Amino acid sequence: MTNYKLNRFGFYNYFNYRNQTFDANTQSIVFNGENGSGKTATMLSLFPTIFLGSMRVVDNKRSLDYYIKAGEAGFAWTEFKAGKLIQTLLLAYSKSADGFNTNHYYYILKQGIKGDALPYSTSWPEFRGAVKPYVERRYETQADYQNAINQLFFGFQSQSEMQEYFEHLAAFEKPPLKQTGSTAELDSALKTALPNLSHYADRATVENFIDNALAIVEEKKKKAALDKLNDALAKTEEWEDLTNKPVLAQIQNFYGKAKTELGEKQESFEKLKNRLAETEEAIVQLKSDQVSISQDLKAKEGERQALQTVIDAKNLDQLAREINQIKDEKINRKKDLDTAQKDQKNAEERLVAYTEDLRKEKTALVTIENRLATIKSELAQYQVQADFEEKHPDAKSLLTEQKRLLEELDKLAKQNQKLITKLDIVNQAIDAFDEAIYTDNIASALAELDQETSAWLKEREISFDQVVEFDLEVYEDRRHLLENARGQYQEAIAETKNNIRIEKAQLKQLSSDLAKLEKQPKPETTAEFQDGKQLYELVDFKEGVPNDLQLQLESDLKYSNLLYTLFDGQEIKTGLEADNSTANVNKENLPTLADYLVSQDDRVNAFLQTIAVKDGRISYASVKVHSEKGTAITHIGESNRQKERERQIAQLTEEIKQVKQRLEELADKLASYQELFQQADPATFPKSDKVTEAQIAYNNALDEQDKRLKKQEKLEVQLADFHQQQERLTSELCLDLPADSKEFADYRLAWDKYQDKQSQRLMQENDLLKQKERLTSAESRIEQAQAELSEKAMQVQDKQDRLTEIKARIETLEKQLDEIQNDPETKKQLARKEELDQLLKGLDKQLTEIGFKLDQENNHHTDYQERLPEKQAAYEDLDHEYAAVTDLLERLHLTEKVKDASPNDWNNEQVKASNQKKANLAMTAVNSINDETDYRVDNSKRLEFEDIELNDYLLVQVQNLVHEIAVVHYYYGDQELELSKLYDDIRQQLESFQASADDEVQRLARYLNNSTILQKIRQATAEATTLTKQISKSLKEKEQTSHISFYTSFSEIPDYRKDYLAAFGNTSIDSLESQNAVTLLMDRFWTYIKDNNDEMTRDELVDHFYEEFNYKKWYRFNISFRRHAGDALEKMTDRKLNAFSEGQRSRAILEPLLIVLELDEKKMSNPLAPKIILMDESFSGIDDEQQELLLKNIYDIADNFIATGYNARLAVPENSKDTTYFTLIDHTVDGKNHFISVEQSIVRKNR
Repeated sequence: MTNYKLNRFGFYNYFNYRNQTFDANTQSIVFNGENGSGKTATMLSLFPTIFLGSMRVVDNKRSLDYYIKAGEAGFAWTEFKAGKLIQTLLLAYSKSADGFNTNHYYYILKQGIKGDALPYSTSWPEFRGAVKPYVERRYETQADYQNAINQLFFGFQSQSEMQEYFEHLAAFEKPPLKQTGSTAELDSALKTALPNLSHYADRATVENFIDNALAIVEEKKKKAALDKLNDALAKTEEWEDLTNKPVLAQIQNFYGKAKTELGEKQESFEKLKNRLAETEEAIVQLKSDQVSISQDLKAKEGERQALQTVIDAKNLDQLAREINQIKDEKINRKKDLDTAQKDQKNAEERLVAYTEDLRKEKTALVTIENRLATIKSELAQYQVQADFEEKHPDAKSLLTEQKRLLEELDKLAKQNQKLITKLDIVNQAIDAFDEAIYTDNIASALAELDQETSAWLKEREISFDQVVEFDLEVYEDRRHLLENARGQYQEAIAETKNNIRIEKAQLKQLSSDLAKLEKQPKPETTAEFQDGKQLYELVDFKEGVPNDLQLQLESDLKYSNLLYTLFDGQEIKTGLEADNSTANVNKENLPTLADYLVSQDDRVNAFLQTIAVKDGRISYASVKVHSEKGTAITHIGESNRQKERERQIAQLTEEIKQVKQRLEELADKLASYQELFQQADPATFPKSDKVTEAQIAYNNALDEQDKRLKKQEKLEVQLADFHQQQERLTSELCLDLPADSKEFADYRLAWDKYQDKQSQRLMQENDLLKQKERLTSAESRIEQAQAELSEKAMQVQDKQDRLTEIKARIETLEKQLDEIQNDPETKKQLARKEELDQLLKGLDKQLTEIGFKLDQENNHHTDYQERLPEKQAAYEDLDHEYAAVTDLLERLHLTEKVKDASPNDWNNEQVKASNQKKANLAMTAVNSINDETDYRVDNSKRLEFEDIELNDYLLVQVQNLVHEIAVVHYYYGDQELELSKLYDDIRQQLESFQASADDEVQRLARYLNNSTILQKIRQATAEATTLTKQISKSLKEKEQTSHISFYTSFSEIPDYRKDYLAAFGNTSIDSLESQNAVTLLMDRFWTYIKDNNDEMTRDELVDHFYEEFNYKKWYRFNISFRRHAGDALEKMTDRKLNAFSEGQRSRAILEPLLIVLELDEKKMSNPLAPKIILMDESFSGIDDEQQELLLKNIYDIADNFIATGYNARLAVPENSKDTTYFTLIDHTVDGKNHFISVEQSIVRKNR
């Protein structure tokens, strides 16, 4: 038997397909079409998805289950054929009505079931029930389905081997062919053939290693945080009034608008009442007009009716109609006369023909009578048989039945005793069966499973429907609820983690900005020595110094360099060197202030003149100088530019507080989702094994009992049949026939001869009767023809007479009509009738218009009556809610605060900024305290009260804003504390920390070794080296003779030898070199974790670990080539690579990847394993010669090659067979709905 090959595949209600089947039993399959026509989505929806069950992401970044319609089910199926064996796989998808959740189901159908034979439906419940007879098994999880696929189709030794195979298939599917312009890119593309590190060091192991590293980081961070917290508890008392001012101003705004809205609703209600009264008056007036016009119309109609009666009495219309009718009758009568004359001639011809037929029938009758007389004389010698036949009309069947009855009577007697013995044995077994035992077991198991699953789901707060009758389908539905819940929790966890990472990055940036702002000097108010040591902010003005003068003094002071002279001589050098003035300074003695002043230019004098106040002398009244070594100096004044810096600090502080609040909320959400996800572990979901076992036992017992009952029924039927047959056979014996077999045989021979003669007699008698009937019929036809001829002659004469009468009648009636129409009185009456007709039309029109207006007013009246209660209710409801909110404000003692609130607290940005700045200054410590693990100052608490049920938007806003009134609390964990208690708790925790040795790197190295990751990485490098040697060997074996050939080798990159390769390469794992290298790498990794753990999630650190220790970076593929067989081997360079054609570069990548797929296929132990290769638009732009070389290698190892392209046509190598081309055409309906039509063509091999 051959291995599995593609036969057919298709879709139902999936993507843009309604119900599409693809016949694909050819070697190659190509999907052609325009960009966006669905080629890639079609291919990836089936291959390799049909084997893995996983939904890949296509170019538009949409998962393939995006293509399922909300609230419906969709299906994709593939049919494989091996000889006469047919195996079909089915993927079913059911999307929720809101479109947010899609359930996946994986089916293996029974052998021989075809994919288009299923009862598909867009309703999942309907399909689920109808498909059961076709299904071998349905799988609930991808893992179970992939295990089954491996066993049924491939036979890999492990699932990881199968996963590697499909990764290699995906790498071949869309390699970077056109982008490969350098050997580095070529090396990267070839490395896709190597197994990823995650196949060796699984993610759970690496996560455990990262968790250990993060635990060390958290230990150090916690102690540092407590140290910082101990210094941060200071200002937290002044805050509430300033914070609540904008809220109270907004409450005042919405509360006032609600009062205005109440007045508007009252006004609207009163207006509608007035409109209703006006409409009622208009209806009364229209009804009065309607009555008046109706009376006038009735009078005119009476006059017209009387006039019409007079006109009708003269019969004008009747005479005209009668004349026209008689003329029509004249025409018809003329046609009837012509027809009658033709019929008379035909009747004469038939009479002559019938007379000749009569003569011939009489001659035939005489001949038949002579033959019949001869046969009757021969029958006289068979009188006995004639008597038996006369007595028994069914004599022939009696003879046959008599023989059969005698033979069967003996057989029945022998079978009777055997049947009775078997029946006794079966009856004993039936009596021993008790069905209640099995049904009770099933009911008990189902009840227990119902209780277990209900309790399990309730415990985890997963909603489900209670059912009256619990069965295994309800159980499966509850399992799906669990899977759906886990999927939603996973998505929520991932989204929350990403949000936390974003918020932390923002917090770090804001904190960094704040720290820089707090530390940075005021502009142009500080100076630094050459070694970077900062002089403190030195200017401290007295009150009353104008701003302009402050700026001038600060600028002159800085650029004079005079500040540096206020320190001892060792510090003065900064100022001297800055002005290149050291030449005049005594080298042996330290420079003095006088030396410095002498050496300076006019800048010092400019400053001295600026601060001189009288008589050209400098006033030092405001100057305090301490020139001792190392002492800070306080000088003249404080810069008003500090205000801008303080505003920026306040703004950043508020933003940091908001980010931290969001982080707390996200952390709570994440913990909640993680807890729900852990609780919803499928492994803990109750199993249905007891029910299944009870049902199997019950079904087996029923099958056995059913077999016994059927056997009992069969035996009883056979016994009853025996008795009935015996009685029937005896009663059916004929007493007039011989009972002896020989006598019966002689009698039967004579009977056969008699029957032969009798048959001849009957035949002749029958012929005689038929001949007499024909003779009688001929005579009757002659009589009928004669009578018909006579009748036709009479009809001709009658029609001629009637035509003459009609002509005379027409002349008489036309004369009467002319006389009446010329009467003057008649003319006058006709004119008045026409006038009345016009008047009646006008009155009808007026009446219709009034009716239309009346309907309009009635509609308005009805509308106003309907709307009035609504308006009244709206006004009264709002009035009630307004009173309730007013009462609420009174109870919460907020009425006066709202009344006294200033709109400027919310609308005026300057006032808001001022209030916020004051609040921020009072709560500067809150942000740093809330960063700690357990301690927090909670200024997020809001006023709590029982909500009023409100519908009005403005009053709802008032109530919501009241909830935003802030209150401050202090907590340790969930326990609220006083501030003094908070200090005590922090001190105790700090004392509990013990100093630990600084051995983080050594600890990480131990974790790495103990987790076996080190060994796994070394295993990955060893196996990758082996695989590359196999690739190199196979490439040499496939060397081309007349075309370019490519070769590979795998070597270490020198830059990685001292660290990565020394740790994980060929060195001994216990060697000093390896241990030192591991320590070096762990030192780097520890530094990375310390620097990035706040910005990166645990999953991101795991991903970084895989990237950091990706062994593929430590090696390179060395590519070489030979242009023709026998040519020298050349090393591949960027220049040479770019000189190659696109097809040659493609071969350099694809041929090694093909070898990897070939090695994977050798790992398949199933002889039926399908050999499929995919390529997504990879042949575009590749010349036919290179394409033919590639396809030859593909066809050598694959039974099916599936590709996509834009108007693609494959080359035809010598080992090619047939190719099916599917052209996909995307159609748009109504500008938004799409459906795909498919055009198919097959190209046979044509060499």
